[in-house]
Amino acid sequence: MILELKALQSEHQRISGGDVDPMAQYSALIDDKIRAAFAMYDADKTGLTDYALESAGGSVIDIRCTETYTLRDPYYVLFGLTLWRRDSSPRKAIQPGLLPGECWAFQGAVGCLVLKLSHRIHVTRFSMEHIPKALTPRGEIDSAPKKFAVWGLTSKYDERPTLLGEFMYDRDGPTLQFFEAKEVSDGFDMVELKIQSNHGNIEYTCLYRFRVHGNIAPAPSSSYDSSPLRGGTPGGARNQNEYQSEQLHQSHHNAAATTSYDPKYNPV
Repeated sequence: MILELKALQSEHQRISGGDVDPMAQYSALIDDKIRAAFAMYDADKTGLTDYALESAGGSVIDIRCTETYTLRDPYYVLFGLTLWRRDSSPRKAIQPGLLPGECWAFQGAVGCLVLKLSHRIHVTRFSMEHIPKALTPRGEIDSAPKKFAVWGLTSKYDERPTLLGEFMYDRDGPTLQFFEAKEVSDGFDMVELKIQSNHGNIEYTCLYRFRVHGNIAPAPSSSYDSSPLRGGTPGGARNQNEYQSEQLHQSHHNAAATTSYDPKYNPV
């Protein structure tokens, strides 16, 4: 933004010495910048293709051992019949919308989301979005994901996944945050998001929006490298052990988890 303002100032100084009305030119430049900003906001806020977006062909194919958090009481009952119950599908994480409660809420602080992307891509970055504190009933976002990792998969049950990065969502930062992926030679049409902790909520975690960005990758050759060091890094075997350890940790976590409900609050 600072660079853009400096550019505007330079342009203003340049046109001030001409025959044209400098204020008219300056106003036109500002209008162009405003239109560009609105255009980017309309383009899913990022200006980048989201290959996980459901309406563009992305889909949720698994949540592993993760259990969706549901309220015990339905939202609306008439004459003893449930007419509407809150929807907390994992699909919410790859759909537009950022109103309070429009999220995938899962039990505890550890969860998985396996996504089929709309295209096979070289992953370059991820973005995660949560509602601002001002929109929550208590002014807190302790249910926001904190630490998480993303893995590239070649199949739903890939035994040698490729670690694309480990990150942390800052609850005091902007609501939309970007995370750079590790550079790997392989392209992927599946990724697994593994949320490892949240910001303190012991009952549930809310995932509002997760995006996957990158560039279209060519189709894999028939002689795909099946070595344990896939991805071209000596850490391939180590990454596999980390992945299996995390899977085991999550299974133990979910098996021991107990769920309590508070009808005063909905997951946000």
